[in-house]
Amino acid sequence: MSTLNVGDYNRLGQVFVAANNAATNHIAVATTQTGLTVFNPFGSGKKLILVDWGFVWTTVPGAVHNVGLAMTVASSVTSTGTAATVTGGVRPASGQAAGGASVAQAFSSFVPGSGVAPVAVRWPFCAAWGTASTHVSPYTFRDVIDGAICLVPGSAISTCVVTTTAAGMASFTWIEVPV
Repeated sequence: MSTLNVGDYNRLGQVFVAANNAATNHIAVATTQTGLTVFNPFGSGKKLILVDWGFVWTTVPGAVHNVGLAMTVASSVTSTGTAATVTGGVRPASGQAAGGASVAQAFSSFVPGSGVAPVAVRWPFCAAWGTASTHVSPYTFRDVIDGAICLVPGSAISTCVVTTTAAGMASFTWIEVPV
């Protein structure tokens, strides 16, 4: 049972969400990661405690897809990214206003400042197969991380897949607390 009370953090304005608003290619780990990435900039003074993340396919998978999360090592070198397909950037989970006061950045394409590809840290989802729209496994997933993964300043978390690129959309929810 969790001791993480997301509702209390939300009342304090410390819970944030980010999601793709258009189909994005989620790929295997690489030095340029596409899909959805949440980045905690170096020097932010905050830790990002991951609450959950979700994934949904936008096209029928034509082969086995294992969908997971990959994490970068913390780096003080500037990272870059493109936020073009991310819903309004980062938003407070309370729905009170767009933007909020999050230190995090969300990207649909991300290049870690370290130049090192992220490492897979979690594999909760799989599409068993899909051929001509038949025999397709479940279509949407939500993984309750519940604080088991935390992003320190300079690190990032990205969606990742194995076997073949997955066209879909993802979302993350996290809590920001002082380091």
